[in-house]
Amino acid sequence: MWWGGSPAAAHQDGHADRFSFMQMGKTFEEARSKPGEILTLATCEGAVGMLPVYDKLFGAGMISKILKDDLSGTADKVRHRFLEQPAVNETIRTMVEAEIAHKGPDAILEDKKSGTRSTLWLKRALDFVCTFLELLLLKPDHSSKKCAQETYTRVLEPYHGFWARNICSMAMGLVPSREELLKRFGYRSLEEATREVNALLCQLRPVVNEIDGILTLHLPPHLVDAEKSP
Repeated sequence: MWWGGSPAAAHQDGHADRFSFMQMGKTFEEARSKPGEILTLATCEGAVGMLPVYDKLFGAGMISKILKDDLSGTADKVRHRFLEQPAVNETIRTMVEAEIAHKGPDAILEDKKSGTRSTLWLKRALDFVCTFLELLLLKPDHSSKKCAQETYTRVLEPYHGFWARNICSMAMGLVPSREELLKRFGYRSLEEATREVNALLCQLRPVVNEIDGILTLHLPPHLVDAEKSP
């Protein structure tokens, strides 16, 4: 049971409206609807659809707003790149290949408006949420805060500078207990929560992995490692 705690806690009063990870998963399923490809626009829509998760995890304060603005801004850059040439940029692969063929990997990662650079950061943000949910499932003996801290250390910290590390370290400290998360997401049983989260993960993890594979194929590792936030 991924939330841990006692099943009785899931039936207490004070639950929020039920949150649908399953519905979020359908958007990422659409992103995978073209065999062997990841659709650009659907990926952006899926990312924006995940913004409410940040409020559930970190509250509705300044820290959550900073993280949400970062995700929505990155998704918006990829979306704008798609709209410039929808046929060329229909999929993540074709967009990345076209940009790199035009400018080369060094220049494209220096361009803060490039679809490739923005896709890299979008993938990292999606991987953060995906990995955190996976750890909640895989490590029921760990607190939700410990799962969040492990996720950050693994997925984002290597690419963050001093300012970003401070912001995210504060954010990880705001993650509530498993029991409180259950209430915030509006689930009344551990089984329901697990079923919902798995419905998202079975669609989101393949999207993240496929995007990672595309970027790994076309970008030298040293350039990816050097692409960091302040």
